Amino acid sequence: ERYFDAIARFFERKVGDDASDLIQRTFLGCVEGLASFAGRASFRSYLFAIAYNQLCRHFRDRARERGRLAVQRLARQADD
Repeated sequence: ERYFDAIARFFERKVGDDASDLIQRTFLGCVEGLASFAGRASFRSYLFAIAYNQLCRHFRDRARERGRLAVQRLARQADD
């Protein structure tokens, strides 16, 4: 609850409508990885590192999907 608004703003500024899924993935990743949190940095830093990694994964997946669509489009054009 304490960090939700900050994480939501982080994603909404960067991805707009895709923010809700990334917010959920971030907090899920936080819960799943909490045992590995050593406390060497602040919890906020830990949480934003997870958010950043989720954002990078999101952009990689989108780029990969665009590449697949482009290949499919080229294959269809070659068939025509």
